[in-house]
Amino acid sequence: QEPFFLYYASHNIHHPFTPHPYFQGKSECGLYGDFVEELDWSVGQILGALEKFGVADNTLVIFTSDNGGMFNGGGKEAIRQGHAPNGELKGQKFGAWEGGHRVPFLAKWPTKIPAGSTSGELIANMDLLPTFAAIIKQDLTAEEAPDGINQLPLFLDDDARSARKELVLMPHKPPHTSLRQGDWVYIPGVGDGGWMKGEKDDLPRQLYNLKEDPNQKSNLINEYPEKAEAMQEALKNKLDAVPADLPKVGTF
Repeated sequence: QEPFFLYYASHNIHHPFTPHPYFQGKSECGLYGDFVEELDWSVGQILGALEKFGVADNTLVIFTSDNGGMFNGGGKEAIRQGHAPNGELKGQKFGAWEGGHRVPFLAKWPTKIPAGSTSGELIANMDLLPTFAAIIKQDLTAEEAPDGINQLPLFLDDDARSARKELVLMPHKPPHTSLRQGDWVYIPGVGDGGWMKGEKDDLPRQLYNLKEDPNQKSNLINEYPEKAEAMQEALKNKLDAVPADLPKVGTF
């Protein structure tokens, strides 16, 4: 009978892969796939509870992740058996490429969000707090969610554009701290700056147009040098503006 908030941080799909015996072998994609099956089941239990108590139509449900899949032993085995954790996106967890941080973001709110609607607009998990605050008409102080942006229009309107124009990406290696600006992403280094070794690019820096090339097959750093320099300067200014009592990242 009262408003409620539930944050469910599932262990799936993180190491160690420990699916319940009921799910083992169900996916035909090894323990990784079985763990995904168990995750699906657990989400179904939550949605079922909302239906049972008659609040499903008036509850906003969000399903998302904090990073992309990692191609360690379990991930590689899943790929070998036909399950690609990051789809066709380049890269993996810990890296600056899209496979490291572009993740599914599903929202269900039957009385508010049009069924079957989709959006390719830029949003970050840190935008959720100010968005929730807007829903319940709660004012935030300047110290609360300083880097978050209210994205409620994206939830309610198919044609809405994101209020977020930029996003700083923080991979494992600080010198690879990168900048997303509109459709463009700038990576000031070779590779993805991740924890595990991956494919390299012969060029010392990277620039991609994600609208035209979401899988990052074409490094445009030499074709758009002015764009790259402008984004590098913008990134430097952002990092220089980090308060002195916080750790600095990136080197230029």
